[in-house]
Amino acid sequence: MLQYNHKGRRWYYSNGLWYTSVTEFVKNALPTSPHLLKWYKDNSAEFVDQTLRESAEFGTQFHNYMEILCGNGSLRAEQIHDERMQLLVAAGAQFLADYEVEPLMIEARLKHDADANYPLNFAGTVDLVAKTKNGFAIIDWKTGNIWDTHKYQMMCYLLAFKQAFPVYEDTEFQLINVRPKEWRSSKPTYEAKTWKVENDFYHADWTKLRAMMTIYEFDAPKPRKVFNGFTLGESPSWEEVAPQDYGIRALPEEPF
Repeated sequence: MLQYNHKGRRWYYSNGLWYTSVTEFVKNALPTSPHLLKWYKDNSAEFVDQTLRESAEFGTQFHNYMEILCGNGSLRAEQIHDERMQLLVAAGAQFLADYEVEPLMIEARLKHDADANYPLNFAGTVDLVAKTKNGFAIIDWKTGNIWDTHKYQMMCYLLAFKQAFPVYEDTEFQLINVRPKEWRSSKPTYEAKTWKVENDFYHADWTKLRAMMTIYEFDAPKPRKVFNGFTLGESPSWEEVAPQDYGIRALPEEPF
């Protein structure tokens, strides 16, 4: 599967089909949080852009460290040069210990093909599929606030996972967002939000998700212009290049 990023948007491509990003779908299909809207309003566009960029970079670093820890089973403290990052990784490690997490899939890129029940092609990267002391779980790390909208991201990941591995169709999965915090007591602390989602096709949460997919306007990316160069006194020439030729390929994940 290819990942394609352009002008702040993200798509996925596989076997001739385009898929919208889970994050982009949920973000655009649901209203923006009033708290976030107020933050946008109270700050300059430059400050907002810089803060979002720095937060995204910090979150990516945290995800990378947790991927190493879950994949290798250990992570040397000296590999983490930022003190604040060490505190957050310690909190993530504390969660893994408390919940007795046994990783099964790490940073798994999954897609969902539209069907009669959920009519949207979407794809995304699941941080962690695991066994815990409470059973199977899909776990997603967050370095910012956990919002109600994240529940629908997790539901999308669950649909994509079960479509990819139908043997788990009837298996119960916990959907857990984990936000590491800096130390507030004698040990690392974190917020673990387990979403209560009924395993019932007609439940309100699943009905709402289907409605979101029905009204969502998904457009595939357009070809990009690639210029051949510029010569004084001559009109510029270019070629139309298919967006999938810019994609970043992901290696297939090993299932369980």
